[in-house]
Amino acid sequence: MFAVGDIDASALRTGIGRCDADLTEIRAELADLASQRVRVDLGDIEYLWEELDYEDPDRIDYVRTVVMRVCERVESMPRGRGVRSFKGEHCRITFRNP
Repeated sequence: MFAVGDIDASALRTGIGRCDADLTEIRAELADLASQRVRVDLGDIEYLWEELDYEDPDRIDYVRTVVMRVCERVESMPRGRGVRSFKGEHCRITFRNP
């Protein structure tokens, strides 16, 4: 709508702000639903984080739930040309405030 001139920049920013707020609320609701379904006890988040078993395909829902509840954002960083293995510095994690 902005590209064709139906709305101005102010209306676009307002709409984006509303969408961002809605998205944040939806993500929180999904995390709550996932934790109820998988039954993750979030009492000791540091322990949960350290004990995640990423290799067990049967626990992917559990891992996903913990990550959704504990992390605000997970970003994949550039690895560089020819680098195939994954290292901790290839991922930037922003944790939620307790």
